[in-house]
Amino acid sequence: MDASGRGDDHLWRDGCRWEEAGVCGAVCGARGAVYQERRGMKAAVWHGRQDVRIERVAEPSSPPPGQVQVRVAWCGICGTDLHEYTGGPLYIPLGHPHPKTGVQAPVIIGHEMSGEVVAVGEGVENFATGDRIAACPIIGCGECRWCRRGSMAQCDHVAFLGTSWTGGALAERVNLNAYQCYHLPDAISDEIGALVEPFSSTVRAVAQGQPGKEDNVAIVGAGPIGLMALMAARIRGVKRVVAIEVAERRIAAAKLCGADAVIDPTREDPEKRALEITGGEGFDMVMECAGQPATVLMAAKLTRTRGRLVIMG
Repeated sequence: MDASGRGDDHLWRDGCRWEEAGVCGAVCGARGAVYQERRGMKAAVWHGRQDVRIERVAEPSSPPPGQVQVRVAWCGICGTDLHEYTGGPLYIPLGHPHPKTGVQAPVIIGHEMSGEVVAVGEGVENFATGDRIAACPIIGCGECRWCRRGSMAQCDHVAFLGTSWTGGALAERVNLNAYQCYHLPDAISDEIGALVEPFSSTVRAVAQGQPGKEDNVAIVGAGPIGLMALMAARIRGVKRVVAIEVAERRIAAAKLCGADAVIDPTREDPEKRALEITGGEGFDMVMECAGQPATVLMAAKLTRTRGRLVIMG
């Protein structure tokens, strides 16, 4: 959300032109309103709760060994960014440096990004200038038990792009570790590339529930993450996908994204309706994507005996 109060249902590109965007969320084109001449750049800088400023900052230095510099094409505004704005600091170090990166507030926010490699540090072999990339926001220490096992997200000193890294993606340029970058094929636009990170995390969460071709699947909450979960379940070829949602606009979006049915718990009993839709079978897998205590409880009640409940939030 920006100072105008516009929420997460618009796109921002080319001089602050706002358009309805559905699941894409609020996305900032770094060459639009934030364009600056190359002696500096503009960035969205978090200073404190409800205090994010568009400021002129120094461009990142030449990438050190193992890193690349990326010119940001698109960057999404994640729920994490919104929560840091409305209720932070949550992950942003304030008053003490991060143990791995030494970073503390103020910090440049943003991590759902796509962009183009414009400089390559020493030792980087799998990326070259001009490559288009999407980024993983996770930075590990590389030394703890979790990093050694390839589970960097559980690193004892994990850092994140946009909260505790030396830059963020709501800026024109950012230096990234080469291991954070993934090549974008020509078939994926820069705009869609900014959704690779949230979609990949959602795909992984759906996979944790191991949905099969004969399974009835429910998605509680049809916001951006819920819609991605719905599409991921549909891609896996499940028998039926049902969304549980109350907002009219999101109900329409769920149908557009392939929901076989949508249950509005303010208008009907969700448990009774679930049995009607599934022919008395109930839901083999329920994925909770709203992150509210009431929806977690509802998701648990909708899960059949010996079914699987995945809480994405």
